[in-house]
Amino acid sequence: GSTKALSRSALETLNVACVGVGGKGGSDSSNAAKFGNVIAMCDVDRSTLEGKAQSPEFKSAEKYTDYRELLAK
Repeated sequence: GSTKALSRSALETLNVACVGVGGKGGSDSSNAAKFGNVIAMCDVDRSTLEGKAQSPEFKSAEKYTDYRELLAK
């Protein structure tokens, strides 16, 4: 039988949610923002979360301190 390949448009943008945005998570989330749209971010440390939110690529991201709330939405 034949199989169909899943094709995606070059215009599609990957939406990303980041959990843990300090330390290694900070560099990982910045790297993810280069390849997609960060729509949500979470960190238990409110100051880390707010600091990361100041970067232009994270300004429109929803902010959470509890990953369970992020996943529920």
